[in-house]
Amino acid sequence: MSGLGRSATYPEIGHAAFGAAGWFASWIGVVFMTVGVCTAYFVFVANTAVDLLAGGHPFFTRGRTILMLLPVFVLLSWGPYKYLSHFSVIGITALVFGLAVVMYDAFTYNSIAPLSTYEAFSWGTYPLFLGNTAFVFLIHSVVLPMRNQMSKPRFCPYTLAVAIVLVTVLNLLFAVPVYLSYGPATMGNIILNLHEGPLKTSVQVALCVDLFFTYALFLFPMCEALENDIRRLRGGDRHPNQPNLRGLSVSGDGGGGVKGGAQGEELPWAFRAGLRAGLVAATALLCYLVEDFSAMSALSGGFGNNLVGFILPPLFITSMKHKGGWWEENGVGGKLKWAEIGFNGMVSAGGVALLVSSIKTFVKNL
Repeated sequence: MSGLGRSATYPEIGHAAFGAAGWFASWIGVVFMTVGVCTAYFVFVANTAVDLLAGGHPFFTRGRTILMLLPVFVLLSWGPYKYLSHFSVIGITALVFGLAVVMYDAFTYNSIAPLSTYEAFSWGTYPLFLGNTAFVFLIHSVVLPMRNQMSKPRFCPYTLAVAIVLVTVLNLLFAVPVYLSYGPATMGNIILNLHEGPLKTSVQVALCVDLFFTYALFLFPMCEALENDIRRLRGGDRHPNQPNLRGLSVSGDGGGGVKGGAQGEELPWAFRAGLRAGLVAATALLCYLVEDFSAMSALSGGFGNNLVGFILPPLFITSMKHKGGWWEENGVGGKLKWAEIGFNGMVSAGGVALLVSSIKTFVKNL
């Protein structure tokens, strides 16, 4: 949706669909998703730092390492986003290097056993798989900010589609042969399967550098959007911006308008600093409480990412189409209309089931 040359934010869409309740539910989802994703990154960096440093000096316990990383992540939460986005090249390079080293290690020190020896399916770990899958694909908090930074935002849907296909193919080409090589010994964090040596250390360092900046890429846009909404509320605007319901456009280039903009006086610097420091501190606390990277990423995917990606969107689109008279204007009615409503309801219900199973599995494995 376009209006002031930008896309509507997720809470604005929620408000357009269900008023204040939709706005609040959107922020709950966005905050939990962002904090969960950033916590998973914090866990990886902290655990890796301890692994690299603890052997050299007993001072580097996990708790002390987290405290030392905390101010660094607070500074990174200030962005700016357009400069941080350039570090994605470093991230891609580190990821490709890591994939290559894992493949080398898997096929050098292991062999693929007969397929009949592998467990085909496990209900006990399936919720963890679903949560981690949601963690990989349902990263909505960076899509709209990246679209707003694009010189040609109309190409965003095509770029996103290519990225999703590419990520899916790469994950399959990597995960299947690596699992067949390591077998039941495959760890939730595959780096732990690597044999000790310079290659493993290089991968750990490269991925830590990558996740330092990826952490900021996820946290910064949410902080900016949250501050904008708080500024509007302080300015007396009790109704956040909402898209024109009749201008709905799936492609993001329709005639819908976003009314107004950030209103109210600029927030005090101390308040903004406290907000960002508080969010980073929340990820640090969760990092301290949850040591397992795969468990944290599964919980984040099954809760926050799932809420933003599966549970709320079908409800929002159904409500907005109903309020905006979309079905009537486009001559869609009867069975087709109710089939779409039913399908949207099934997607949301599936998301709720994933949320419940992810939480139960996480608590069980604590």
